[in-house]
Amino acid sequence: MTVRNEASFAWSVDRYIDLFERSEHPLIRDYEDTEIQYLQSGIASPELKTFIDVGAGYGRLIDIVAKSAREVIAVEVDENMLVELKKRSKKYDNVAVVCGDAGELSALIDGMRVDSPVMLCMQNSIGPWEGDYRKMLSEIRK
Repeated sequence: MTVRNEASFAWSVDRYIDLFERSEHPLIRDYEDTEIQYLQSGIASPELKTFIDVGAGYGRLIDIVAKSAREVIAVEVDENMLVELKKRSKKYDNVAVVCGDAGELSALIDGMRVDSPVMLCMQNSIGPWEGDYRKMLSEIRK
């Protein structure tokens, strides 16, 4: 088994799309289907809530979340992912894209309207979490 050195391997938007969205692997398809089912029916009254998607990536789930949520705040730190996230978010008036570290979440969303927040951290396990996850969890508690 080959172990990649994380510092020498960069994930690109195209690589994520190929490995996840376009995958025919049954485990990936089942994971995504379960994730979508939860987002569509596992949250009561989503139209009354602000979804804060920390680590929104390139916006893989933005279509699903934006169609049901009152507001969406998509937070992403990776500038390469932000380009596609902004592109995918343009068609929704209820989505705000924020560039920044989720470890600074309270400062990033200060002054924004947040109603009955739902925190999303929908990691697909293909890429690593960037930054100090403990700091991000502390911010979520705020």
